Amino acid sequence: MILHFGLEGTAFLAIPGVLLATILLFSQQHFHATRARANRAVKAGPTMPDDWRAFGALVAVVVLRSTTFFAGVTFLPIFAISVAHASKTGGSIVLASMLLVGSVGTMWGGRLADRFGRRRIIAISMIGTLVGAAALAWVGTFAPSMSYVVLAASFFGLSVGLSAGVIVVLGQEYLPNRIGVASGVTLGLAVTIGGLAQPLFGAIGDRFGSVPIFESVAVFALLALAGTIFLPRKRLQPA
Repeated sequence: MILHFGLEGTAFLAIPGVLLATILLFSQQHFHATRARANRAVKAGPTMPDDWRAFGALVAVVVLRSTTFFAGVTFLPIFAISVAHASKTGGSIVLASMLLVGSVGTMWGGRLADRFGRRRIIAISMIGTLVGAAALAWVGTFAPSMSYVVLAASFFGLSVGLSAGVIVVLGQEYLPNRIGVASGVTLGLAVTIGGLAQPLFGAIGDRFGSVPIFESVAVFALLALAGTIFLPRKRLQPA
């Protein structure tokens, strides 16, 4: 829309916003009923202690993960334009592919975490993110075509998306008595810090080119994967 209409095209974003607001408005009764059931379940169950050490390790993983995610959002269009000689529209297509497939990964991640465990899915997500970033760097060096860039970007988005919702839930499990704090940190503070790291990737791109950006992203994904080792396999016992 922006490419076709200019900045005035951002007005079209009001359409999904209004639709979503309408859905939420008519879903309030369901939300209140769900919250009431959850509160009753918490009061009826045993009191679980907060595990701040585990939560601290999780925050480190979230910061590193969000750094890789925002690097993709920020630099994938530029990468496609500089490496595959794509147009601005092509760069937007690459970014849209990453985000669209990433949303599918987010939905899959929750289901897979219920079956295989949250810690394991976060680790798998970081392995896939590492492979996706390395694939982008390889494509940029040896096979700079638009189709390969889209495929690598889609795999990158799928992988990083797997852990999006899982991390939030795990943070709430580590701090069961401070769910608001857990959500605020995993969704807000840690993500913001990841965004603040993007000037570093920009400096790398200015000096060495767009391919080393995703080589650096792979390093951050590797560090996030290493951080999952410090996530405990078992929760603390009830107080």
